[in-house]
Amino acid sequence: MSAIFPLVRRWWWLLAVGTAAAAFVGFLVASRLPPAYEAQTRLLVGPVSSSRDTLRAAGEQARTYAEVATAAPLLQSAATNLGLQGSGLGLKSKVTVTASDVTRLIAIRARDQNAEQAAAIANALARELVVWAQHGNNAPEGRLTVVEAASPPNHSTGPSSLVIVPLAALAGLLGAFGLAALVDSLIRVVRNEEDLASAGPVNVLGAVDGRLPSRSHRPLVVDARPSSDAAAAYRLLAAKIEMSGRDGLPRSLLVLEARGGRSGSRLAANLASVLTKAGKRVVLLDGGERDELTTLFGLDGQGDRRKASVRRARPVRIGQLTLDRFRVHGSGLIIVRPRPRSEPLDAKQAAETIDSLLDDADLVILTASSIDRSPNSLAWSRAAQATVVVAESGHTRREQIPSALETLRIVNANVIGTVLCRDSLF
Repeated sequence: MSAIFPLVRRWWWLLAVGTAAAAFVGFLVASRLPPAYEAQTRLLVGPVSSSRDTLRAAGEQARTYAEVATAAPLLQSAATNLGLQGSGLGLKSKVTVTASDVTRLIAIRARDQNAEQAAAIANALARELVVWAQHGNNAPEGRLTVVEAASPPNHSTGPSSLVIVPLAALAGLLGAFGLAALVDSLIRVVRNEEDLASAGPVNVLGAVDGRLPSRSHRPLVVDARPSSDAAAAYRLLAAKIEMSGRDGLPRSLLVLEARGGRSGSRLAANLASVLTKAGKRVVLLDGGERDELTTLFGLDGQGDRRKASVRRARPVRIGQLTLDRFRVHGSGLIIVRPRPRSEPLDAKQAAETIDSLLDDADLVILTASSIDRSPNSLAWSRAAQATVVVAESGHTRREQIPSALETLRIVNANVIGTVLCRDSLF
């Protein structure tokens, strides 16, 4: 059951379209099918009252009459009397005969597209059955009496759109659900923590909410909604990272996307804010080529409300890199952004930059483009003390996880685990 709700959430539109389309087709079919009317004639076998043996024999006789009523000679005779063309066997599909050995009543039901014709068929077959029963049979237990002649029904018995449409809608829903389940199984993306654990031989550190907080000028969920489950998930992640190493919290941590996206930058920024509130001096380095942190905090001049919480500080130069610095108002968090350069970053320059930043900080958290996008990510991963690989639920393909981990292994990166970013925690 736990796997059904996420599937419905991902494919709700297909389920809705499938159900609506099937219901519409069912309505068209029901509206185009001719109506069907059913008429009934009832006959009593034997006398109304008599000895027990006579009544028991009449009850047994009722079952015999029910079988005889649909015999070919009686059907042919009834068809001839009604003026119907063709064999009397054509009536057999329109007639149903039932009998009760307790009540001794025989019910002859006839269905037809015409109400008068349905009543005529039931009455004609009843007359033929009475004539057949009278032939050479004078015993009271074999006597047949029509107790209720058929009359033309006022309402049709089908097809009913009230039945066909819901059944068609249910069939469409089940068909759409089966199609959704099939397609979902063929799309090999990471959906949950179990998928992430099976994709690579490293620890799964947890799952966090990768969305931006709604209706807030604060870009981080740990600041905008500190009491929420989403904020608690980031605090738990920080504790796991701190306890993952023998020497406690690593002094430099690279948050790396397994594929291109913005979840890694949001995770790094929320993690940095959590550690800053815990008394750590944190520097957040935006090493991605798409400047995700720049956009998140409005450092590019976009988003006036977010920009108001950030102040530009004096840039610094470390080796061949020039870093723009920004201070987040109300916290000790510092954001640095390397200025663009034509030459790729090497591991020595990356290590020198991290060491220089650590002179005035307890921890440097870095973000970088996914490995398949930039060689700079390899340099940062080799220089950082620890690396966390981020997967986006519903977007990161399973095969991208082992590919990224293998590349990081080649450059001797210390991968301490993976984290799943999704649209919501529940």
